[in-house]
Amino acid sequence: SPKNKINKIKSAYGKKKNEKLNKFEWEAEQIQKINFKKLNAASLNLLVLSLTSDKNLDNQFLKTFITTYRSFATPHLLVQKLIERYNVPKDKLSDPKRIPSIQLRVCVVVKYWVETQFYDFDEDLIDKLYNFIDNTISKDGHTDMANLLHDRLDSKIQEREQKTQGSMSIPPTNLCTSTIVLNPIQLFLSITDEEFARQLTLVDFNIYKSIQVQELLKG
Repeated sequence: SPKNKINKIKSAYGKKKNEKLNKFEWEAEQIQKINFKKLNAASLNLLVLSLTSDKNLDNQFLKTFITTYRSFATPHLLVQKLIERYNVPKDKLSDPKRIPSIQLRVCVVVKYWVETQFYDFDEDLIDKLYNFIDNTISKDGHTDMANLLHDRLDSKIQEREQKTQGSMSIPPTNLCTSTIVLNPIQLFLSITDEEFARQLTLVDFNIYKSIQVQELLKG
């Protein structure tokens, strides 16, 4: 099941606690022997290698990883690993011509992440991404991709600001009550179970609307 796979990933990652500080161990021969399509558990480094593989493109794995990665890593750590992966050492690949493809694959992952889970990015992480886009991706010749990522970030920041302003001005939906004048006891007894539950939910409207996807993975 997906939950078991996540637990396997957690277990494998837990065996390499120092990986949070270590960079990729670029062992080309070992990496070439890995069948990414049959990967069920791995360290974070290996998961990122699979995620950004230029030979085995798996969009379903990309979606699953971005949705669940916060159960075993942080957004800051993942950005760090993606940047490390982008900076492919030329002497570690049998064919250096693959480097641009790997770099573009990293960009595709970042683009999907920004578009689907922008709430993962705080101000420091956004600044780090802008710096990565402007001073690395663009200067490496991936101008079109750099412009696209820059535009996506600008758009998502504007969208976040608009949502924040809009959520402050939109009150909860009006509560459904009887049009007949009733005393408090009669009014209470006239409410259905469904409407009673709905009213309790609306009382905590501000709490419920702030729940993020990654919070559902905890526990």
